Amino acid sequence: MASQAKLVVACLILSLALIQISEATGGPIATYWGVGEGHLGDLCKKKHYSYINVAYVKSFGGGKVLSPICEGTSCIRLGEDIKACQQIGIKVLISLGGPFDTYSLISETDAQAVAKQLWNSYIDEVNFDGIDFRIENGSALYYEYLAQTLKDFATANKKEIILSAFPGCVYPDRYLARAIHASYFDIIWIQYFNNSACQYDSTVQTPDDLLLISWTAWNLTVHDKTKLFLGIPATPIIPGYIPCEQLINTVIPNISANNSKYAGVLVWNSTYDLQTKYSSCLNGIAYE
Repeated sequence: MASQAKLVVACLILSLALIQISEATGGPIATYWGVGEGHLGDLCKKKHYSYINVAYVKSFGGGKVLSPICEGTSCIRLGEDIKACQQIGIKVLISLGGPFDTYSLISETDAQAVAKQLWNSYIDEVNFDGIDFRIENGSALYYEYLAQTLKDFATANKKEIILSAFPGCVYPDRYLARAIHASYFDIIWIQYFNNSACQYDSTVQTPDDLLLISWTAWNLTVHDKTKLFLGIPATPIIPGYIPCEQLINTVIPNISANNSKYAGVLVWNSTYDLQTKYSSCLNGIAYE
């Protein structure tokens, strides 16, 4: 009995230690990676990230064929890398959209057709863990039907997928408000950079005021099961950068308090992160 009691106490101590580590490091880390920025498998081996969004399917809708994210042998390597990442517990999502003017949905039927293309090409064939929506151009219409159809395919095929979105920090988002309101997204990485209306501003006395106002709006309005990630740049050359000490000691404690849906940090992007080693101050893992 004494040995069992000691074991229980040891497990409790370990659990508390793990909780403290999780709180200290800010939780899971996500990032964006682009094909051509080194090998995805090498990035995963660093074990800094829980989620990696692969950018981008930048052409879709209106009867277009989905734009490829790779060609020839690079696709074979990417498929192998995705499997290797998944084997060590990293979720890999394919990201739609980006800063291009080559995509738009023209009808509910068009959205459903794009969902079928995405399912066949990236979920069934390549086995991505999910679809990320980074919509910042074109029409704001019909994305709720795209998300709904993808969820319907997952149900019909008895397969779990992740749907995520990367809206700007101003609530509601210009492009994805309908889909977000319909609660189709499992994860929302909120972009707190390149937007003076709600990003961290180191030039004022209370630099996180606008960020906290925005975060409160998102936290109060999204579905209870939706996970919110703080999306911030990994480099000080991008407006909205938060020094890591300030992030850990002030910003994260503030946004994660009071029944927050805070779930982690998204660092923009993997290339900058490799240069600045920003995520290493969050998770305590040194870069090789």
